[in-house]
Parts: sequence; structure tokens; C-alpha cells
Amino acid sequence: MKKIGIIASFVVLLVLTNSFALKKVIPLNWKPSDDITSLGTITLGKLSSLKVMVKNIVDERSIKTEIGKNIEEEGIEKYYVTNDNVSTWATDKLTSLLKQIGIAIVKENPDIIIEAKLIRFYVTESSTYKGEVSFNFTVSTKDGQNIWNGIISGKSNRWGRSFKAENYQECISNAFVQAVFNLFKEESFISAINKL
Repeated sequence: MKKIGIIASFVVLLVLTNSFALKKVIPLNWKPSDDITSLGTITLGKLSSLKVMVKNIVDERSIKTEIGKNIEEEGIEKYYVTNDNVSTWATDKLTSLLKQIGIAIVKENPDIIIEAKLIRFYVTESSTYKGEVSFNFTVSTKDGQNIWNGIISGKSNRWGRSFKAENYQECISNAFVQAVFNLFKEESFISAINKL
């Protein structure tokens, strides 16, 4: 009887608060539908002749495992979480995209060093999937002189069936690609590199 009473109390609590949470654990699969070279012209300037080192991205988000939320149903919170290391994943994808557009990535003796802090990595699902990825980038020379710093973001918006891992993965991947593309559309970034 005591056990039944505890269960009944829990049910009543749910009704009174009209809220409970579900979590969907998903892997960080890379599934962009947007290719970075298809988003527009990318002008590398002096970057085309420089050797670049990419430092491991620092994840500055307060909740490392939470990467998305479904808010379609009032009172029901549905979260996307991952067991993958977001920092490692983001470092790998940033490096791959830089290589794809023609930048020489090295592990030693660089001309410049790119560091990034991940400050936003999230998809909010309502009527559509809305993804956002934001970095705080710092670029320095091999002797430690900072030449540029800035916050760069990318966003993605797509339709898809509700609470599906594949739709989340595509949305966050596209937002990531857009953020990297936007870095090269930032005139102050390109100008700082060209002054070297």
C-alpha cells in the first residue's frame, strides 16, 4: 500500500506541474545537406599560402551533453543529449572544412594558429528544426601575437518528422558548415590575415 501511495503521489505531482522531461540520446553523426563550397564564393586571400594550426576547440557550454530540445508539446520537455565528446567532434569537423576549401593544416611550425571556444551548439525543434552553432575565434601568429578575435555564428532551419535523430544531425551539421563559411565572409578576419 505504501508503494502504491508513493506512485499515486508522483502521478499527482506530474498532473499538478503539468510537466515532465524525456531525453533522446543520439550520436553526433556528420550529415550536412549543405556543402560549404555551394554556399557562395570563399576568398582565402593570404590564407591560401599560409600554414595553419587548429587548436582543440574548448567547449564553454554549461551543459556539455545537452544539444537540443523539442518544444512542440506544452508541458512536455524533450531533450536531445549525446554521449559523444562535442569538443573533439567540432575540432575534427572544423579542420576537415578548412582543408576542403584549400587551407594547409599542419600540426607543427604554423604561420598562424586558430583557437576557438564553442559557445552555442543547439537545435530547438518546434514547427521546424532550428539549429545554431557559435564560436569565439582567436587567431594568433606563431610567436603568440593575437591578430584577430571575433564571435561567428551559423544557423540552419529545416523541416522534418518530429523528434528524429537524423533531422537533428542534418540541422546541426548545416549550422556548423554555415558558421565556418561565415568566418570567411567576415571582412575583419580576412583583412587581419592579409596584413601579415
